[in-house]
Amino acid sequence: METQAAQIRSECRIVFYHGQEDPDDQVNMSDALEGIRIVLVLPDRKEATVQTGLRLLPRLYCFMDSAVEETALVMNKLMRNAFNATD
Repeated sequence: METQAAQIRSECRIVFYHGQEDPDDQVNMSDALEGIRIVLVLPDRKEATVQTGLRLLPRLYCFMDSAVEETALVMNKLMRNAFNATD
């Protein structure tokens, strides 16, 4: 039987962050994503947006105007690792 901790470790999410959340929403989002592998897609390269987004502790962050290949490679690796973690 798989433990709850193993289930959490095996989750991967792509998060599209628009940077306009209320600070309380940011805290709630951080709590909800704790222990989950995150690929964060940011809308712009503004320092404030990047700094706020990095509080979510993503495995990778990229921008809406970035090449999708890098994000796809990282997601593929995260998914392989997630499936191997549950074996």
